[in-house]
Amino acid sequence: MDTYFDRDFIETPEGFLFCVVGCVHPRDRVIAYLKYVPDSDGKWGSEKRRFRRTMQTYSVLQVLSNIEMLKQKYPQYVFNSRVLGIMMSAVPRWLVKRHFKPREQLSQLLVSSSRDELEQDIVDLVDKLSEDSKVDKSSFGITGSVLTDIHHEDFSDIDIAVYGLSNSTKIKNAVLSNFNDSSSYVKPLADAVYSRTVARWRRNYGFSLEKAKWFAQRRWNRGIFRDRLFSIHPIPGAAEVKERYGDKLFYPSGIVEGEARVVDSTESVFLPSKYRLSIIKIKPHFTFNIEEMVSYEGFYSGIFSVGDSIIFRGKLERVMDKNTRVVTWRILIGSIEAKGRDYILPNLDNHDPSIDEDR
Repeated sequence: MDTYFDRDFIETPEGFLFCVVGCVHPRDRVIAYLKYVPDSDGKWGSEKRRFRRTMQTYSVLQVLSNIEMLKQKYPQYVFNSRVLGIMMSAVPRWLVKRHFKPREQLSQLLVSSSRDELEQDIVDLVDKLSEDSKVDKSSFGITGSVLTDIHHEDFSDIDIAVYGLSNSTKIKNAVLSNFNDSSSYVKPLADAVYSRTVARWRRNYGFSLEKAKWFAQRRWNRGIFRDRLFSIHPIPGAAEVKERYGDKLFYPSGIVEGEARVVDSTESVFLPSKYRLSIIKIKPHFTFNIEEMVSYEGFYSGIFSVGDSIIFRGKLERVMDKNTRVVTWRILIGSIEAKGRDYILPNLDNHDPSIDEDR
């Protein structure tokens, strides 16, 4: 049975292009969100095969709108998971027409003798990061529009996948080192792009300017290479994916908010992001121990560090281990129930939060 990793892509018989989410999937389906659909007026693709994006921004509300559209017109791609306790988009394995794999695509690109300007920039950036980090090129991949061969060299971004926690840490250090080198072609976001990014986060998430800038300063995996935007997406290596779909059952238990301290951020760079917590305050009052916070929003990936004080609003879930029958609790960010009103924020003032505060 084919294995699917985060940031792989799937093409369906309709020509839909889905982006895979996470590395844990049911036996008969692949959890993914719809990203591109055929459209003769679309910006992506060629004259023979054009596409448009289904979401202008990557937010929970946009994902919900996407799922609702699929539910009405293509219900075969909507899945009500009894394991996760939520409704989501997922592609039945028998409807996978083609499976796009980032490492295979990059491997072909590295030996290609006919690259366009964007593809050449990708090869050169991977060469640079591999040399600086000592991470072998076989641990890199290329995702997004280049993976599905619908990119446009004039405006498409570079979306790089890196496999393995250790490799991702080495790449992070290499990127930050380049950011601090004024002579490097690998640069942090330019002022204009930085300003647009901060403005978009304030608009999409309702952040204050101070908090939006805080997130921008923490984000290491976006930058500019030769005037092109690039992003880097850490993905677990095969040996690091230990959980199987169905090992744990998740039950919704309402919306909670409060304050906590991060005690472990090791797996926060992946999707879903995982932070182990020490709860300081929570409301409604809760007597059981909440062990972790999980987010399916890539925005929060790799942002918070051990010792950070955070404020949050999210869905409380009871987690049952099917093998041991042990019950634990977690907070989920990015749920349907929260309707885009959940968050993780730095507790810059280190005081008791309120849902009505300036976020």
